[in-house]
Amino acid sequence: MLGEKHQQPTLALLLVSNPTDRFYPDFVCKLKDGRYLVVEYKGAHLYKAAEENRQIGELWEKRSKGQCLFVMPTDRKHDVILAKMK
Repeated sequence: MLGEKHQQPTLALLLVSNPTDRFYPDFVCKLKDGRYLVVEYKGAHLYKAAEENRQIGELWEKRSKGQCLFVMPTDRKHDVILAKMK
């Protein structure tokens, strides 16, 4: 995505520092319809501590006006990924 002109938030928003760490999502996918899907999986024991990263991802999705999707499945509940893509 570097070098491309975008009017909406880009994936670079997710590769930022939060107050305690850097946020690098596990998977970044460009869907057939042109949207981007970002998946950050967290085990159940880490999910609560990832609140800041969830907030960053949700804000990124909201500001993209439908061009970007963010999901943070946990505890092997991968069906939320498919649900997000609908």
